[in-house]
Amino acid sequence: MIDNDALFKNILRGLNKDFYHQTVTTQQVERYMIQKSKKDLSKIFDQYLRTTQIPQLEYKVEGDALLYKWANTVKGFNMPVLLTNGRWLHPSESFQKVSLKEAGGKINVIPDFYITVKEI
Repeated sequence: MIDNDALFKNILRGLNKDFYHQTVTTQQVERYMIQKSKKDLSKIFDQYLRTTQIPQLEYKVEGDALLYKWANTVKGFNMPVLLTNGRWLHPSESFQKVSLKEAGGKINVIPDFYITVKEI
């Protein structure tokens, strides 16, 4: 989600350095990662740390368009996903639209995301 390997590595190293030999709370770690990444990761933390629900990316084809949205998520979940063709999708709770050509003909998410994908 940070989309910057060097920054993510620095955040992980910073956690070790700044919290060395301390007992920390989940909230401290979350705040630290949000502050250092300058990204609002709060809904991603809510989804993956406070529920057992696996986010489901639902999609359907209408003409030459692909409509997609999140299901089975906490309210406001806004995690982007990367397709195997290199295109990022930004699903939300309501349908978003992309051309079939841009999506590569179908939704094919890289396997690094802990989600399910379902055609509806």
